[in-house]
Parts: sequence; structure tokens; C-alpha cells
Amino acid sequence: PEAGAILHRSLTAMARGGIYDHLGGGFSRYSVDDRWLVPHFEKMLYDNALLARLYAHAWRLTGDDRLRTVSRETLDYMLRDLGLPGGGFASAEDADSEGEEGKFYAFTHEQFMEHGGERVALAARYFGVTPDGNFEGSNVLHEAATIEEVAAETGTEPAEVGAAVDAARRMLLQHRSTRVRPERDDKAITAWNGLALRALAEAGWIFTDPGYLEQARSTARFIIDRLSLPDGRLMRSRRGDRAGGPGYCDDYGAAALGMFALYQATGEPEWFDQATALTGAMVEQFADGTAGFFATSHDAERLIARPKNLYDNPTPSDNSLAAEALLHTEALSGPSDAALLDGVFRAAGRLFDHPAAAGHLLAVAATRIQEPLEIAITGNLADERALALLDEVRRHGSTGVFLASGEAGSIPLLADRPSIDGAPAAYVCRGFTCDAPVTSPGALRRALTGRPA
Repeated sequence: PEAGAILHRSLTAMARGGIYDHLGGGFSRYSVDDRWLVPHFEKMLYDNALLARLYAHAWRLTGDDRLRTVSRETLDYMLRDLGLPGGGFASAEDADSEGEEGKFYAFTHEQFMEHGGERVALAARYFGVTPDGNFEGSNVLHEAATIEEVAAETGTEPAEVGAAVDAARRMLLQHRSTRVRPERDDKAITAWNGLALRALAEAGWIFTDPGYLEQARSTARFIIDRLSLPDGRLMRSRRGDRAGGPGYCDDYGAAALGMFALYQATGEPEWFDQATALTGAMVEQFADGTAGFFATSHDAERLIARPKNLYDNPTPSDNSLAAEALLHTEALSGPSDAALLDGVFRAAGRLFDHPAAAGHLLAVAATRIQEPLEIAITGNLADERALALLDEVRRHGSTGVFLASGEAGSIPLLADRPSIDGAPAAYVCRGFTCDAPVTSPGALRRALTGRPA
């Protein structure tokens, strides 16, 4: 139970700090202090994709609307400032503009007061803006006080403070748009686009946002059409019309997980087919028997030592992504060669004594150990009764729940699991062994939570 409180406190502190862009959304790469205040202003696609997904799931767990707002603002930043033609995403934005780090983002006291609106003094207290500043004479905007704290200090109604902050945010963002932007790295990296695809698909599902789901479809097609080599394999990256070399294991793992997420969010079998094909190609090209996965393909250029990445650092490792893709395959297609998945855990065994080095892989291992639920909902997904069942999974499921939905037989988990007397039905399964089907939302809720409806 303590983990939930730790997670909530950490995410709240990050969102209040200067590492978060309070005007345009999105996170900088890291902070240079212990208060999340002054960032290194570079923004990376992978950080923002991973954090947007995390904040979305944290909102579902806590109901804290601040977390939902941060997730959406981060996704909107990605779409607005990192989006590429065709649905893909650029890799990063630089920290510098006009030769100065943070010049695009920071405000002197005079600049803030000039462009912050009529009630700018209230906004200045909220954003922690002072004449001395907190960054080389300028101010990195952060939440220095809550709306309620500013209201209490100034004898102002909270609604009035909130309106002043919102107005300042709009006007400052408009002013900032006239500045010279940091340079953008327009290279589309397949693994990072896979992380972005997953974030969009899962947020679209959690927030019931068709716009995010449609963007996720565009990103999936970008990976298939623009980040694949003529022989059908994934490439590592693309910049404009210039293709990069062959993809690595993390490209396949991240892209497969993005496709699995899009299938679970939409019930559209084409994304399941893409995910399973990518996972199969990953096993064929990178598996080291039952000892995990190499980073490079078996027919890639020979190196002195063929690398095998096991550490979860800024992004999940090749082996963490591969293990999770195998877990999805097992949950949606039925028991497979368990030795491949177990081999990843064996290869990384010593890392489990140092859990910060293998956080993502530990989460995959925990999901497998706890016997994840497989939920099959069969029937016409436009039927209101099916939508009600899906809503129960949305509200009461977790990251350890694997969902298949659509017409019976469209994917393996839906095989031999028909509708009941013409009504959409939900099957709750473990290891492909299912309980009796249910047709009411209340009965499904009891199966998911163990609590009465």
C-alpha cells in the first residue's frame, strides 16, 4: 500500500517543479537539483511518452485530476511540437536557443510582469517569480504555491486566483511563441515511436479520447510504412527520406507493445496481427536460445562482442521490452514457449538484487507471477451492452489485465467464447482457462475486484 503514496507524491512533485513545462506541457530530461526545480531543458520523446503513460495510469488509480491534466498536456506537447508528417514523432528538442540554455523557457521578472495579464501579481506568486529569479537571474516557472495558498495569503477567492493563473499561462505562452525555438532533432527512432504509440493508445483508452486513438493509428501506420525496410524488417530510424540501418531488439519490442496496446484499446484485429508478427520477428532475429535477447540481429554486422542489454535506464531495456511483448503474446494467444520468457529473468537474475537497475523488468516479472487476468469480451463492439462491459474493464482493470474484444474467433483468446443468447459476454480467464461468462457490468465488476456491485 505504501507504494501508491510514494508514486503519487513523486508524480505530484515532478508536476509542480520546473522540470515540467507549465506553459506548453511536457517534461525536460532531468533536473539539476533535488527539488525538480531547475531542469536541463532538453526534451526527449522517450521521457514524455513514458511519463504521459504513467500519469494516465496513476490518474486511473488515484482519481487525482491533476495527474490526468499532466498526462494530456504532455501528450499534446508531443503532438504539437514533436509530431512529424505522417504520424511519427521527432526524437528531441534541444536545451539551447540563441546559444543560451533555457532562454526559450525562462522569464525575467520584468518579462513576466509585462506579459502576465491584469492580475499578474497573483500569477507571479503561484509560479514563484521574483526579481532575483531562480536561474541565472531569470525564473524557471514552477508551482511555488497552490491556488488555495495564494488565495489565503492575498485574501482573494480561489476562483479569482485560478483565473489569473490561467490568463497568465495563455498570455505567456503566446509571448513565448514569438521567441526563437530550440532546435529539433527530426530523426524518428523506431523504439521511441513505439513508446509514443503505446502512450497514445493507452491514454486514449483510459480517457475515452477518440482523438488520441486516431493519432495512435497514424503512428502505428507510420511505423509500418515509414520505419520498415524493403524486406519488411524494422529500421532503426529515419530522417526525412533518409533511412537508417536495421532495427535493434528494442525497436521490435517497443513497436510490438505499442501495437498490442492499440489492439486492446480498439479491438481492431489488424493491430494484434502486427504485434504478433513483430514479436515473432524479434524472437527469430534476437533470441539467445533461453538466455534472453541480444541487442543486434543474428545476421547483423559481426561485433567483437554481441551486446545484450539488461539494465533499465532512461528507457526499458531490450530484454524488458522483449519479455513484456512475450507476456502479451502468452496472454492473448495462449501458452507458448515459456522458456523464452523465463530465460530473460534468468539472464537478469543478479539485477534483481539491485531493483533500481531493473524496474521495468521487475514489473513484468510481478505481473507474470501474479497470474494476470485475461478478459475476453465477445460481440459487436458498437453494442451498448458491450460498451458497458468494456467500461468496467477500463475503470476496474489494471496494467496486469490483458483485454481482447470483438467478434468471437477474431484472435485466439476470443476463440470458442461466443456471445450468450445474442448478448455480448465477458470471460475472465487465467492461463486461457476461463470462468463462466457474464453479461452484466455488475457481475464483471465482481470478477475484477472481488467486491459486490
